Amino acid sequence: MDCYKRWKERGNRFFAIGTWHVPGYVFTQEPEADSLAYVQNELLFKKKTSPFNMLFMSLGNEKEYMSDKIHILNPFSPILHGYLDRIESLPDSADKDYYRSQYIKKGSRQSRFYSVSRFSDNCLIG
Repeated sequence: MDCYKRWKERGNRFFAIGTWHVPGYVFTQEPEADSLAYVQNELLFKKKTSPFNMLFMSLGNEKEYMSDKIHILNPFSPILHGYLDRIESLPDSADKDYYRSQYIKKGSRQSRFYSVSRFSDNCLIG
């Protein structure tokens, strides 16, 4: 307990919640168009991620101004979005995220999806 108390007193964040998306910030592998865009993206990123010390992101999306965060690099998001992009019945409009999440929720009730998610949970826990 002493160690945790000292850690907390120094203002460090002990736990983290990972996210694939930071509201308003677009992860990209491309460099910013100019120095103004770089500074704007840096300020937005730092403001929106201030409560976190860890982020889930796709390989290649790291920027120098993200160096104070722990990066958990994973291909899950691009794989999932690539799969969803190929489903013709899903709209590609501004509200596509809503329809995609509904599609995933519906699919999560299928036994095939459930068995994969249980396998993933067991691997993470054990």
